[in-house]
Amino acid sequence: MAAVLLAAVAAAAAVVFTGSLPLAALLLVLGLAAGILLVLPVGGADVPIVISLLNAFTGLAVAASGVVLGNVLLVVAGTLVGASGTILTRAMAAAMGRSVAGILFGAFKGGSTAGSTAVSERPVRSSSAEDVAVLLGYAQRVIIVPATAWRWRRASTQRPSWPWPSKPAASRSTSPSIP
Repeated sequence: MAAVLLAAVAAAAAVVFTGSLPLAALLLVLGLAAGILLVLPVGGADVPIVISLLNAFTGLAVAASGVVLGNVLLVVAGTLVGASGTILTRAMAAAMGRSVAGILFGAFKGGSTAGSTAVSERPVRSSSAEDVAVLLGYAQRVIIVPATAWRWRRASTQRPSWPWPSKPAASRSTSPSIP
């Protein structure tokens, strides 16, 4: 990763000083490789944070292009998007109890990502169906929350609650609908 970034900086300097189109293409490829290498190791719950950070980067890119083009509107809009994306990224990382640097570069520390061989210090509690039945028998209240996919499916198949029909009159059937 560091070699790709150093090569990208060297290619950027060469493009600025020479204006060479092949070096600009090399810079494009190196930037693509750096982006892939930076985002690829991130996974799981960290993905929304990285997406928010990339959104902040696009805002900063828009602001930089506004400076280059002399367009105040691009500068203001890009600064707003970049600042709000940065604030959102930091807030999300703080809510997870992690740093943004730890999220982005945590996978580069080494070690296995397929699974850990370290023993957890938390006790593992296993139970059988009979144990769960006894616990439920002594419980005063039990709350059952259906799965989210089930709720989305049910919400998407119900008829709308507004007074006008969703289909034209010619295509409606005369059979009663089942709610």
